[in-house]
Amino acid sequence: MNLINEKAIDEYVKKFNFKQLLIFPAALLVISLLILTYTTLTSPTDTPVELGMEFQGGMAIIFDTTKTPDS
Repeated sequence: MNLINEKAIDEYVKKFNFKQLLIFPAALLVISLLILTYTTLTSPTDTPVELGMEFQGGMAIIFDTTKTPDS
């Protein structure tokens, strides 16, 4: 069972030249780099996403109790 129709793909690619086929991926790359740059510059930690404890370092302490936070 062949799920890829190579003849149809070849006909589609032959309709356009290299520059026309490159416009969409290049635009996506530029947009994604702009988004990463913006989130990096506006983040207080200078990273695109907030890092977890595994990357920041530190220690997690968990208290197992039946008391509620109010008590």
